[in-house]
Amino acid sequence: MPTLWGVLALAAPIILANASTLPIGFVDAAIIGLFGDATLIGGVAVGAAIYRAIDCYIAFCTSARRAALRRPIATGCISLTSLVQFHELDQLVTGTAYKPTSAGR
Repeated sequence: MPTLWGVLALAAPIILANASTLPIGFVDAAIIGLFGDATLIGGVAVGAAIYRAIDCYIAFCTSARRAALRRPIATGCISLTSLVQFHELDQLVTGTAYKPTSAGR
């Protein structure tokens, strides 16, 4: 049974990451406000909204992916070995696998 402090220890980094986006917006608006043009501040607002939407989408996708994999791993339907092999295969197919370079030759 998870304890309150255990849950808070896991949630604290996520809470801090989400809370940090608001002060960044304030700093951006303050710096751009020095130029005195209202369209620049509007651009910062639009950019911040787009950034926040992309950030929330990525956070949702990673949370959903973890939740979708957690149950099969816990019940033993998927072993961690097969999961690592799938991840390596996924990297090879998408071309994101680590490829050592021939530096120094």
